[in-house]
Amino acid sequence: MQLVFSSTLAAPIDTLWAHASTLAGINRELSPLFMSGGAGLRLDEHTPVGVPLLRSIVSVRGVLPIDVHTLVLAEVWPGRGFRESSHSLLQRRWKHCRVLEATPQGGTRLTDTLDFEPRILAGLARTVVRHVFERRHRWLARRFGAAS
Repeated sequence: MQLVFSSTLAAPIDTLWAHASTLAGINRELSPLFMSGGAGLRLDEHTPVGVPLLRSIVSVRGVLPIDVHTLVLAEVWPGRGFRESSHSLLQRRWKHCRVLEATPQGGTRLTDTLDFEPRILAGLARTVVRHVFERRHRWLARRFGAAS
């Protein structure tokens, strides 16, 4: 299954990268979902690729566990994005590519491309993932401003 989400935000690319390159920033986007572990995780030129960086319990508000996600980055483009190639108990395959592109007006075009293979309930999984990423992009627009 593939889904693509894209938003043009008013914030400059450096501001968006500072947010998107940490697990704390990702957790702010995901709320009320929460990924455990990796509090100091920061994506940069020193981030190991091709190896598991962490096994994270994904939960609702840090209380109700719903998945265990093994985070593996395939590529990191400091200041521009990343390509994740992970898996979890619910997702046999989870590929997430986030690309940041500066706009001529000084903002940032942020695009999330997902390619995933649920282990169970494919239709429900697609609906939930779509909802989560639509919510993430609404949060990003509220936090960083939607470009006009």
